[in-house]
Amino acid sequence: MILFVQPFGFGSAGGGARILRALLHDCPIPSTLVCTSPEPPRIVDPAREVHLPLRPHFGKIERTRLAALPVLVTPLFKQRFLRRFEQLCRARDARAVHAIPHCELDFHHAHQVAAKLGLPFYLQMHDDFAYSSRGYVTPKHAHAAMQLAWRNAEARFVICDQLGEEYCRRYGARDYIIVTDGLESVASAPPKRAPSELRIYFMGLFHLEYEENLRALCTALERVRSLRPSMRVSITLRCGTLRPEVARIAPDIIRVLPFGTEADVQRDLSRADLLYLPLPFGTHFEPLVRFSLSTKMVTYLGSGVPILYHGPQTSVAYELLTGHSAALPHPSLDVDSLAERLVRICDESGGATEIAGNALKLARSRFLLQDQRAKFWNAMTRAAVANTVATNSLPSVAHAR
Repeated sequence: MILFVQPFGFGSAGGGARILRALLHDCPIPSTLVCTSPEPPRIVDPAREVHLPLRPHFGKIERTRLAALPVLVTPLFKQRFLRRFEQLCRARDARAVHAIPHCELDFHHAHQVAAKLGLPFYLQMHDDFAYSSRGYVTPKHAHAAMQLAWRNAEARFVICDQLGEEYCRRYGARDYIIVTDGLESVASAPPKRAPSELRIYFMGLFHLEYEENLRALCTALERVRSLRPSMRVSITLRCGTLRPEVARIAPDIIRVLPFGTEADVQRDLSRADLLYLPLPFGTHFEPLVRFSLSTKMVTYLGSGVPILYHGPQTSVAYELLTGHSAALPHPSLDVDSLAERLVRICDESGGATEIAGNALKLARSRFLLQDQRAKFWNAMTRAAVANTVATNSLPSVAHAR
C-alpha cells in the first residue's frame, strides 16, 4: 500500500490532480489518496480516498480579508496531523509514502512520519515550492523542509528539467525523473478549419494572473473584427467561473463553460481554431513561469489545433514550444501586435497548420502517457517491493510498536 499525500482532491480540476489521475489509473500497487486541504474535497472514490486536513476549515473566513488568520494558526495543529497520519499509515499497512508539496508543510510532516516508520518517501514537484509557499510558510522554514525532503527522498519527480536542475543547485545534487501529464492518443494530423471563423479555446483553472492577458486578447479581437468584418470571432473558456468584471470586458465574445469531463474537452477541441495558453507577465511572476509547464499545454499539443502562447519569454513553456516551433508565440501584452498576429493567423492558415504539425511531433516524442507511467512506476515499485521484501518476516506496520 502506498499513501499519496497532496493538498487537493483526486477529482479536483487543477493540473496536479490531472497528473495524479493519469499516473494512478490502473496503478500496479494498492494505494490510498490522502487530501490534506482544510476544505473537504469532492470524493470520487470513497474506498480509496481519505480527507486528513492539515488544520480545521474556518468556513467563510477563508474567503475574506481575514483569510491570513487560519494560515497563522496552522502550526498549532502540526502534532495532531502527525499523530493522525501515523495512525493512518499503520492502519493501512503502508509500505511507502508519496507527497506533492504546494504551499504548506504537509509534505514535510508526511516525510517525518515516513522516516519514523522506516518507509520509502517519494517527492513529486509540480511547481517551485519557494514561490508557491509564499504567504504560508516563512522562506527559512520552506527551504529547510524542502532541502530535507529533496535530499532524503527515495526518488524525486519533477515536471521539467529546468525545475530539477534548479532544485539540485538549491538543495543538493540528486538524481530526478521528469514526469508530467501524458496523452493516451495523439491526433493523426491537424484538422482543417473554416476560413470565416476564429474560435479561441481555453481549458482549466483561469487564475487571476491571466486576467490582464485576457483583456489584451479581447481588445485585439475587437480590432480583428474591425479589420475583417466577415470574420466570426469568439473565446470559449472551460474554466468553471470568471470574475463578472472580467466577463464583461467583451460579453459578445466570451463564453464561460463549467468544468467538464475529458470527453467534453475533446468535443471542445474539435470545434476550436486556436488554443489559448496564457502565462502572466512581470518580474513578480518570473519565479512561477520559469518552471510552469501546465497540463493544458500537454492536452493542447496532442490535439492538432494550433496553440497561441501568450506569455513571457522567460518561461519554460516558451523555451519548449519555440524550441520545437510548436506554438504561435506572442510574448507581449501589446494589443496592436497581437491583433496583427491574429489577422495573420486568419489570412495564412498554412503557417498555423505547420506549427500544429510540429506540436503533434513533440507530443508523440515527449508526452505519451504510457511513457510517463512507465517512468513513474518503475521508480515507485523498485523501493516499494524492496521494502515489502525486507519487512515480510516482521509484524505488519499496523501492529509494529
